[in-house]
Amino acid sequence: VIAIFNALLRLVEIDTGARRAGFTTMDAAAVVADVCEFYRPLAESTGKIIDHRPSGPLRIKGDALLLAQAVANLIDNALKFIP
Repeated sequence: VIAIFNALLRLVEIDTGARRAGFTTMDAAAVVADVCEFYRPLAESTGKIIDHRPSGPLRIKGDALLLAQAVANLIDNALKFIP
């Protein structure tokens, strides 16, 4: 619950512009790869496959933690609701 609250607080800060100054240039492809690797054992234990095929680095300016949370939410929902 605290992690969700902190993420919501960061989103409000981003929306108001207070947090954008803290954005860093990051490799979004690496963040996505890390999240996929984290969820791969869970997916395999339920007979599902996470297939991630990066085409190279994707440099963006943003918040790596928020991106990781967004990708994790997508994967988590897919594992829960897709047969």
